[in-house]
Amino acid sequence: MNTRRSFIQRVGAFSVTAMFSSLTQPAWSRNLERALRNAEGISPADIATEEDFWYYIQQSFTVSIMEA
Repeated sequence: MNTRRSFIQRVGAFSVTAMFSSLTQPAWSRNLERALRNAEGISPADIATEEDFWYYIQQSFTVSIMEA
């Protein structure tokens, strides 16, 4: 049976989880943000050949292999 107390406990747990997830930003995300800031003002032609920039972009995605 749902009570106000259990509802408030769930909302509190969700709030704490959301707060900690924003504080514990993954390293790949910090690196991506830094790479994007460093790329500001660089022409598209120059950034297209920048290997370090594209490495951080690549690390920001996961690949899921689906079996056929």
